[in-house]
Amino acid sequence: MASAAATAAAATTTTSGDVATVEIDVEQDQSRWALPLDSYLIADPHAVAYGEQLAVQPCLEEAGYAWPVPWQDLTEERFEWMNDAGRTLFNAELAARSGYHRPITTSPSIQAWDEFGVYVNSFNADDAFNAVFDTCLDAVRAENPMPNMDDQMYVYGLITESKQIALSSPALSDAAKRWNSCLQEAGIDAPATPEMMPTDQMKATFGLDGSEAQRAAGATPDEIKLATQDAECAASSRYDEIFYKTQWDSQVVLIDNNAPKLSQIKADVDRYARGIQTFIDAYAPSGPQG
Repeated sequence: MASAAATAAAATTTTSGDVATVEIDVEQDQSRWALPLDSYLIADPHAVAYGEQLAVQPCLEEAGYAWPVPWQDLTEERFEWMNDAGRTLFNAELAARSGYHRPITTSPSIQAWDEFGVYVNSFNADDAFNAVFDTCLDAVRAENPMPNMDDQMYVYGLITESKQIALSSPALSDAAKRWNSCLQEAGIDAPATPEMMPTDQMKATFGLDGSEAQRAAGATPDEIKLATQDAECAASSRYDEIFYKTQWDSQVVLIDNNAPKLSQIKADVDRYARGIQTFIDAYAPSGPQG
């Protein structure tokens, strides 16, 4: 994402039947599992955190607290396994690199932010600082109020509804059977659908069950082999393709059916993103290139 306020190029999508044509601000991209309702969510939580930390900096420094917010590269991909809407991604390319694990991405920008986080946390027990910080943050949020959280939950509810519509699709059920047969032919005792992978037994075996020591060790060759087969079967069975297309189409319908409320929500989200970008433009330190 180039900026907190940036949106994807508009794409017009029409579903079959009598459903009206709806302008969508998200480009179809199955590899990133981008969906129409994404543009109604608060975009890029990291940009939001960066913008607000920058905006409280003058207030904190005036109160005598150093607040060294580091420059952040908002164009870099912080997590290859997560899209901009916070949706977990899984495909053969990711599986071949890290199995079912979710590797930590690192860069100078990310490392600097992590170090700043340690500095921020050092004030956790400082009641005097926390009172000042809250006052400063309240002033920032008065200038750029956060979108209504009930509205965000409304959007998440529609996203969940669209997923359930897709999961109940006969075409997806047929694809799940093909996926299962594909894994069975490879000698893998698979569950009924890809949504049930990895199983609890697999999670325990591969350190995906909450064990920090195992999770930190990364994916084993056996895990990578299984995950890659899983992802390849999801592709060859067209499970991923059908799931994505059905969820996309259902969201277009839901946007059309909820247009008045969603229009208000989007205006508020876009207003907030512009405010965050204003903070970044005003207070961000110079990057590596000056």
